[in-house]
Formats: sequence, structure tokens, C-alpha cells
Amino acid sequence: MRLPDEFPVRGGGVSVQGDAPITRLHVHDCLELGTCLSGAGIFVVEDKVMPFRSGDVSVINGRELHLAQSARGSVSEWSWIMLDPLRLLGASVDDPQLLDPSSLCGRTFRNILSGSAHADIATLARELATELRERNAGWRSAVRGLVLALMTRLSRLPNRNTETESATRRDEMGRIAPALQAVATHYMDPIDLTDLARRCGLSPTHFRRVFRKATGKAPLDYVNHVRLKMAAALLASTTLTILDIALDVGYPTLSTFYRNFRSATGLSPRAWRKAAEAQVNPEQGARRESLALSESKSSNVRIFER
Repeated sequence: MRLPDEFPVRGGGVSVQGDAPITRLHVHDCLELGTCLSGAGIFVVEDKVMPFRSGDVSVINGRELHLAQSARGSVSEWSWIMLDPLRLLGASVDDPQLLDPSSLCGRTFRNILSGSAHADIATLARELATELRERNAGWRSAVRGLVLALMTRLSRLPNRNTETESATRRDEMGRIAPALQAVATHYMDPIDLTDLARRCGLSPTHFRRVFRKATGKAPLDYVNHVRLKMAAALLASTTLTILDIALDVGYPTLSTFYRNFRSATGLSPRAWRKAAEAQVNPEQGARRESLALSESKSSNVRIFER
């Protein structure tokens, strides 16, 4: 990503994206911040699959392969910002470590931040996009201040990566990248393991072994994982019926969808939708959240932590 030498930050405009993938799996040599302005879908970041909806913020550094996929038949709007915090602020801060985005990654790091749970980060990201887009008097000073505030908040996030990525790990993800791309864009269709292996230039047996080592999941379990993540995004962001969502994400019957969804989350799709609504409107949805959580299999409801 070419960033200006004197002021290494760009973006802030609005990008409209249909249900084709926003891009192929790729990496940048800078930090990418995105604000979802409307729509819903999933982000695939290496072996992580995370639903997104309006108001959420994406945080992707230069180490992880990623792409975004809008829900089928829908349009998403994003505001993207590309920046190099170290070059932008450099020696002007007391603790340059705050500006290093290298730890904002890893298997347990959440690249998609809920706009309601991380309202401070979402607000700063929106203000930064506005300053970059409108360029009013003093906009460069405002951008520098907002970037410092953002990087400080991001440095406090849990589950950041503290280990150096191995060459083996990078090689594994690169080898299965064509399969990850295919699943992200065709999750709603029947998917054949042999075809995924062919895309990666591997035999089915070798592909299965490499895929499990890289993602921790068997290939077809990963397909189911992606379908459920997209279903979660649609349940949280649309008024589509549960049957329509089940069919849209690739389940042939409602009963199969219910069984898989409850197994993954501990909630029925209907209860999960109510719990998601309660997170957006906590005061109005408090009673609904209580009813939804009562359906969980345990007091620790697993609403798609990964």
C-alpha cells in the first residue's frame, strides 16, 4: 500500500460493496482500519471467521491474510483508513511502542470490534475518517491526535499476539488460501473437499492434513463454521426469517440449521437474535436478553467468540 512519505495515512471515503468479496485474501504493509457504515457479512482473517454489522470496526495489521464478504444479495458500506502510525507520529510520543500494530493479530485476537462494546474506538475511527475526508482547517493535527488516541485504545485490547509468527505457519496459511477464498465466497453452495484440495494443488488426504493443522478444523467443519458465522451476522442485522437465513447460508432444512446453530452457540437462532438485539439497545432489550439467555445450555453463552 503506497502511503505518502510526509503524511503516511490515507482513506476516509465511503466504499459501497455488493455481495462479491471485497477483495481476495491479501495482506497490506500497513495498518488497515475499517468502519462498517451499513450491511452485514463476515470477515475471514486467516483461520478466524468473524461476523460484522453496521457500526463495527475492523482492525487488520500487515501480518494476516484477510477478506470481507457481504451477505448474499446485500450491500455493505465501509470507510477504510490505511496508515503507518510509527511513521506518522514517530518520536513525537513518549512511548513509541503504543504505535506498533504488530501485536494486533493472532488466533485469539478479535479483528472485528463491536461498535456497541467498543464505542470509544468506533467513535475515534469515525472522527478520523471525517477529518481525512473533509480536510478542514487543522485536519492534519486532528488526524495525528486521533491516531494517537486510537492506538492507545487498541494497545489495551486483550488477546493481542506476543509471539513471533513462524515461517511454517505462514507457509501453511498460504497453501490453503485458495480454499479459504473459495469457502468464503461459495459457502452457500455445496462444497466438495476434492475441489478444495485441487484449488490448493494438493491431494485430498494431504489437503485435509494441512488444513486441519493450519485452522484447527477439518475442511467441512470449517465450511459449517463459515455458514454459521454468516447466519449470525444476518440474525443480528436483518429482519429475514430464520428459514430464509438457513437457506441463504446453505442449509437444506431448517432442522439441520437449528441443530448446528444450537450446538455452536448454546442458543436457538431466535434466542440468539434477541440477545444480539439486546446488545445494540441494552436498555430496551434487557428483558429480551434475559429471556434469550435462559435458553442457553450454560451460564457461559458462547456467542461466537471465534
